[in-house]
Amino acid sequence: MDNAYFMKRVLLLARRGIGKVHPNPAVGCVLVRRGKIISEGFHERYGGPHAEINALVKADPALLPECTLYVNLEPCSHYGKTPPCTEAIIRSGIRNVVVGCTDPNPVVNGRGIRKLRNSGISVTEGVLEPECRSLNESFFHFMKHGRPFVTLKAAQTLDGCVATTGGESRWISGSGSRAWVHRLRAEQDAILVGICTVLRDDPELTVRDRAGKRRPGFAPIRIVLDPRLRIPLTSRLVRAADPERTVVIAGPGAQAEKRLRLINAGVQVWTLKTGPDGRFRFGSILNRCAGKGILSILVEGGPDTWTSALSAGFADRWIGFISPRLMGEGIPVLGDLGITGLKKLIRFERCAWRRSGEDILFIGERPCSPVLSKK
Repeated sequence: MDNAYFMKRVLLLARRGIGKVHPNPAVGCVLVRRGKIISEGFHERYGGPHAEINALVKADPALLPECTLYVNLEPCSHYGKTPPCTEAIIRSGIRNVVVGCTDPNPVVNGRGIRKLRNSGISVTEGVLEPECRSLNESFFHFMKHGRPFVTLKAAQTLDGCVATTGGESRWISGSGSRAWVHRLRAEQDAILVGICTVLRDDPELTVRDRAGKRRPGFAPIRIVLDPRLRIPLTSRLVRAADPERTVVIAGPGAQAEKRLRLINAGVQVWTLKTGPDGRFRFGSILNRCAGKGILSILVEGGPDTWTSALSAGFADRWIGFISPRLMGEGIPVLGDLGITGLKKLIRFERCAWRRSGEDILFIGERPCSPVLSKK
């Protein structure tokens, strides 16, 4: 039996749950009998039945002992929002299970596979493991490093500017690139910007289609770094605030009246300490987000925020859209990173370049990723 063939189908199914099952990983499952798929399922929503259960309930129970179950992530063996999937698999009479990769969650981490084997079920591991791990990249990263996976996204001119000196930045990238970004947003737990981006662009930070309409379904949490609470109450973010998905992070000295007005408008206001320069430490931001179960963050702006993340070493991926335009004098994409020599340049690896309409899209990853300090 072609295990890789059926695991590819599992991964396609699992992708349907991305953005809907946060903070759980995306999981798909197929049941195969005599080389043919007889049932399939995926984890559709947080708190709902897992992929294995959705596949099992659709199948004829009489056929299950002859089936092989394929799943991209190790079946759970503990009680959470739902009962353990391992128990349902054992009761079904299935004798063979194929797993893409083990679950790094400490409450699972091999226990599910051992439980299946101890019940006499044959388990094959590691089928398309790199692809299975990549699908739930932020989940694996969070379990290993204790912090969200951070992606920095910028659109710049050929000469490295993100806005004119007057703050105009719409639109440096083309329509095709902007559509790609909305698909990227839909896969993130949160979108983060600094207050200068809000004051300059008045963004909505929502997920929209090519026609500009909001996509139904999961919406990332929108986070604004605003130490002095300068965000206007008339901004799009505040006017369309969702109490569960709109956050402003303020400094301890921010005015109490403005804080109360934002809360009344449906905005969560988190308080974090600032440094001597009046700015937040990026590690503290990630610590707070980790405590809220945020596994991935897309940092969309601006230069101060990107610079802060890079300087602190908390940038896991850089996505840059390079427009075929020159600006001359403008706002540069980054500030001072404190680099004094070529040997200290920040280097990205596993780099990819591709066309994005008239733009060039660059994607690069950092070779190392620091663990978040709890101090």
